[in-house]
Amino acid sequence: MRRLLYGVLFLCIFSAVSATKDRAWKTGTLVNAETQSGTKTVGIPPTIVTGPIIKTLRNDVTFYTIDDGKYVWVVSRHMTKSEDKPLNVTINAPVKFAIEKKACYLLDEQGEEHKLAVERKILKTN
Repeated sequence: MRRLLYGVLFLCIFSAVSATKDRAWKTGTLVNAETQSGTKTVGIPPTIVTGPIIKTLRNDVTFYTIDDGKYVWVVSRHMTKSEDKPLNVTINAPVKFAIEKKACYLLDEQGEEHKLAVERKILKTN
């Protein structure tokens, strides 16, 4: 029984480690970070106890501009929960990131990975 338990534990750990995707990390310079405050209104359908409810929710978005030498990337992160905060990054400092289709994976200063949306890709012409 103990061997079976160890085997299942090993498989769980191995599958979690193998599920982590290797990314093509690049280093760029974080040029700018700008947060735009916003809200969105949602309707909650009526129930037997209450009528319809209209709520206004947080819908902030932070735009990060990253220069990798060849391209300037503008990526965004939506913050809809009260505990969501802008990423802990420093403007004009190096930042590690990876682009995969329309997603950008960015490492903050603690090495934590965050998924952002690619808004624009601008070719630098020098």
